[in-house]
Amino acid sequence: MRILSRTRIQGKDEVKDNRSCEVRFTKYASEKFKVLKHYDFEISEEEVVKTIRGPEHVDHNGTQ
Repeated sequence: MRILSRTRIQGKDEVKDNRSCEVRFTKYASEKFKVLKHYDFEISEEEVVKTIRGPEHVDHNGTQ
């Protein structure tokens, strides 16, 4: 199974394979990891990247 993301740039659709994309977390996202940990919901960046690259379900309706 290939995991693809579709983005629209200057009127053109661009399809990328998410397995080869670099995932970078913003400062805001890093702060959210701390907030979640404070509420006893600890999740690692690796788990988030794994989910992005291999989701259990992909909505193909284009309504995301």
